[in-house]
Amino acid sequence: MQLLIPVMSTTLASVGRMFANFGENTIDNVYIDESGQATPASAVGIAWRAKHLVAIGDPAQIEPVVTTNEATLRTIARDFKVSEQYLLPTTSVQQLADQGSIYGMHKSDHTWVGIPLWVHRRCDSPMFEIANEISYENKMVQGKPTKLSQVKRSRWINSKGKATNQQFVPENVTALARIMKKRRDEGKSLDQMFVISPFRAVVNGITNKLPKEFDDGVISKEWLKEHVGTVHRFQGKEADVVFLIIGTDQDTDGGADWAFSKPNLLNVAVTRARHDFYLIGDYHRLKSKPYAEVAARQLPLLDN
Repeated sequence: MQLLIPVMSTTLASVGRMFANFGENTIDNVYIDESGQATPASAVGIAWRAKHLVAIGDPAQIEPVVTTNEATLRTIARDFKVSEQYLLPTTSVQQLADQGSIYGMHKSDHTWVGIPLWVHRRCDSPMFEIANEISYENKMVQGKPTKLSQVKRSRWINSKGKATNQQFVPENVTALARIMKKRRDEGKSLDQMFVISPFRAVVNGITNKLPKEFDDGVISKEWLKEHVGTVHRFQGKEADVVFLIIGTDQDTDGGADWAFSKPNLLNVAVTRARHDFYLIGDYHRLKSKPYAEVAARQLPLLDN
């Protein structure tokens, strides 16, 4: 098969069907992309079939999504005499690959990162500085040439209101539409914009309300499908302009505490943007939360 099709791609979930007739060590080289999101259990089948395996990912970005509770996973590990490190919800293929790498570095929390991301070539300032401080201990090097003539438009848009459906705040979409129209008038195509949020309820609210904020019908269902979604969905993608909508109000502030409990989510969101990044949310409530305070320091404030 590899003589006819030397390079094949698939999801980890489809490995069992696609390579059902492949035995141990029958695939020359396997590359698992976004392996920081992959659970070890999901990669067992393809790892068993691989002669050589390379895990490519970033443990500082989105962690694996595991719906089974941790107590159940610990019970499974104990009953089947499997080390818990292979089944814990936060363990990824990337972390296990790092542990087996002889090249790497120790972070300040003593965790070992194999062949760490060193030179960053996607984001302009201040996105690079935000990610570097919250996730990479300021060890990354900016590999993207800085244009002195480039106008830095990234901002924190101070927008607050009452959450009407879980974390969704309608006023945030009004602020979003205003900035989007301004950037469009300046010549930036809507196809070079992403709108993302940590919360599904906020994404649903944006999908319903944003087309009504534009009276020219440019916000189509197709555009919404490709350009609006959760942070988890947009890992691995990039756009010139990215809007991060936090949502939440005082009554749903626990959601914001969750979103900023680790640097991973903000790191992914901010590094989707090549040129401009807008964080839309209640500045005075959110600015003191862990990691959000770095964004508050780096992003000029614009009151809505």
